[in-house]
Amino acid sequence: MKIQKIGVKLLTLLLTAVMLCSWSVPASAAFTFFTNEEIVEEEGDHSCNTSYVSSYVILIGESFILTGNSDELDPAKCTYAFYVRYNRQKWKTIHGFSKLSEVEYTPDKTGSYEFCIKIKCQKKIYKRYYTCTVTRPIINHSLVSTSYLQRGDALEMNALASGGEGGFQFAYLMKRTEDTEWTTLSDYAATPTLQWTPRDSGEYELCIKAMDNLGTEKEKTFPLTVSSDGRQYPAEFTLTVKSPIASPYLWDCQISDESILKCELESKTYNDDMLDPCVLLKYRVTPLSAGAVDLTMSYLDCNGKSSELHYHLVVDKTLNYRVTGQEGSYFEEELPQPQQIRKTFRLNLKRPDENHTWICELGNSQIIEYRRSISALTEDVYLLQTIRRGYTTLTFSCTSTKDASVKYKLIYTIAVDDDRNASVLTADGYYLSDEELPMPYSS
Repeated sequence: MKIQKIGVKLLTLLLTAVMLCSWSVPASAAFTFFTNEEIVEEEGDHSCNTSYVSSYVILIGESFILTGNSDELDPAKCTYAFYVRYNRQKWKTIHGFSKLSEVEYTPDKTGSYEFCIKIKCQKKIYKRYYTCTVTRPIINHSLVSTSYLQRGDALEMNALASGGEGGFQFAYLMKRTEDTEWTTLSDYAATPTLQWTPRDSGEYELCIKAMDNLGTEKEKTFPLTVSSDGRQYPAEFTLTVKSPIASPYLWDCQISDESILKCELESKTYNDDMLDPCVLLKYRVTPLSAGAVDLTMSYLDCNGKSSELHYHLVVDKTLNYRVTGQEGSYFEEELPQPQQIRKTFRLNLKRPDENHTWICELGNSQIIEYRRSISALTEDVYLLQTIRRGYTTLTFSCTSTKDASVKYKLIYTIAVDDDRNASVLTADGYYLSDEELPMPYSS
């Protein structure tokens, strides 16, 4: 019995010695041991593993393609395995050793990913590591203050971006539309605003680039027209007077200073009202320069009966007018009143919640006026009136009533023609998620 126990001990020692000898490896060999799906790295020569990944940076929702490859080893004798770990956590197997040399891996969250591609050939394992990043897409919300500018005026460029890996820096560029090369106004820096004054008139393109901490870029371009037309457009008005059908003579218009005011007949309309048949004559009155002026309208019918209207006006340097006095006789009726040439349009803006409201800023209050009303708890309504010909911007900021922070922003460039019709040249900004930018419409 004692001899048997001694024999068992000797056999155990002998087997242990054999196993230790069989696991003795030269320093040049490359082996990796796996314990509970963790990779224990061993030193060695891995240069024959020329595996690769499709990209080092992808957007969430995209996939990495991992390809096992060796330019030295015989593919017929190779098997491949693929592993991943997220943000330095535990290694996990994507696909164990097999003849499959390419796999696709789609991350479900943003962050840092490490991949290990293994090649096993003739009982040796060669490994290669890659560090990759999954990020959110960059959304460039940048805006410019207008798409139309008078030469000599300044333009403001506002940079804003979200997504990506944060830590944004911005670059500002410009070029003439016909050019191919961009000119840098300001290189990458954490500068959210830039003012620029074009020296020459013409058509331009502007570009604001946003770059995150990973160096990923997203650009946004804008058109710009710089005009050399420095004319001031007036705030005109109309004056409509009647001429009886029995003696349809025109009114005689006299202006005390024709360098300040101009009066022209714009239209004739026949009014066939049985009680008061007449011809309605509409005169368009246009301020030309600043000063005080008298406008006199006189009418003499075939019976020698006269009507006379006197208006005293003051025109300021912006070619706005004020009627400071009026008198006369008008067929025993009230005197006709000057009517501003205006047209109205409106814009409905949804509010994200009851703690936000839309605030309007006018680029040129001489072109358009506005007033705000609330038609519902979830909407702001702006009524806008055109005053005169010209260009202006309308900027709407969705602002918190608690801390004045801006959640959304919209910028419209508006052109107003001689008839006070408004048209939208450009519309830009960031609005409620999945909502198209609201557009002004005639009221």
